[in-house]
Amino acid sequence: MLVLRRLLPSLLLGGLLLLVIIHARVARADGSYPRTVTFADGQSIVIPRRPQRIVSATLVSDHILLALVGPERLAAVTRYAADPSNSFVSDLVRRFPPTRQLWQTEGATELLLTWGPDLVILASYSDPATIAQMRDTGIPVLVLSHFSSLEDVRANIRTLGRAVGEERKAERLVAEMDRRLAAVARRVAGRPKVQVASYTVIAGRPFIEGASTSFDAAIRAAGGENVAVTAAGYQGPVTLSMERLLALDPEVILVPGDGEESPDRRFLLSRPGVGGLRAVRSGRVLAVPSRYFHAISHHIAESVERFARLIHPEAFAGEEAP
Repeated sequence: MLVLRRLLPSLLLGGLLLLVIIHARVARADGSYPRTVTFADGQSIVIPRRPQRIVSATLVSDHILLALVGPERLAAVTRYAADPSNSFVSDLVRRFPPTRQLWQTEGATELLLTWGPDLVILASYSDPATIAQMRDTGIPVLVLSHFSSLEDVRANIRTLGRAVGEERKAERLVAEMDRRLAAVARRVAGRPKVQVASYTVIAGRPFIEGASTSFDAAIRAAGGENVAVTAAGYQGPVTLSMERLLALDPEVILVPGDGEESPDRRFLLSRPGVGGLRAVRSGRVLAVPSRYFHAISHHIAESVERFARLIHPEAFAGEEAP
C-alpha cells in the first residue's frame, strides 16, 4: 500500500502526459496548425498558424473569404469587390476604407506588405513578379488557378476553407450552393435546351464566351445551350463578328448591363443586319448585371438562378424574382 501511494503521483502525471499527447494528435488530425494546403495545380504551402490578417488579392477570394471568416480576419480586399456591378458583396466591403482595397497586383508587393499579412491569396492571372516577390518574403501565398467549372468553384471553397481553418463552414457553403443548383435543375428538367449566347463589348470589340468559362458552366446548369460551344466550338472569350453571330443565331442573347440602358445592348442593336437575329425579333436580347457573367465563387448559384429565370420564364411562372 505504501509503495502504491508513492507511485500514485507518478502514475497520475504519466497519465496526464499521455492524455496531452493523445489530445495533441487528435487536434492535429482535426486540422490544427501548422498545416499543408495543396492547390489545384499540385503545388502546396505550409501555413504555420491560423491566419488572422488575410490579404485577399482576387475577387473570387473576396467573395469566399467574406463568407468564411467575415471582415474581421481580412486585412485587405480588392477594390473590385466594392463595385456592385462586379460584386455580390459590395455592402460588406464598404467596411473597408480605400486604404485597405487593392486595385491591381502589378507592382503591389510593397503595398501588400504594409497590411502585415499572415496569408496572401493571389491567382494564376495575378502579376507573376508580385507572386514571386511575395513568396520570397516567406509569408504563405496561396495561388488559385482554376475557375471555369462548378467543380472548380467547390475546390476553391474547400482549399480556402482549409487554409483559414474553416473547413466546416466551407462544406456548408458548398452544400448550400449545391442545394440551390439542384432546385434549378428540378425546375428546368425535361424542358428543351434554349440556345443562348453572351455578348460583351470591350474597347469597342464584341466578345462571346465559349467553353472553359464560368458563363458556359452557369448557362448549362440553367438549362441552356451555349451556342458558342455547341455550334462553333469556341474556347474561352472570343472576338465575334456580326456575320458569325448571325450564323449562330441564338434564341437568347445575354448582355451585361441594366435593362435597355445597357451600353452593350445598345451597341449590338445598332449593328447593321442585327434584325436578322431571332433574339432581336423576339425581344430576347436581355441585360443582366455584369457580376452574373463572371461569378466564380459560390455566388455562381445566383447566376444560374438568374439565367434560368430569363431563358425558362415558364418554369418560374407566377413567382416573383428575388
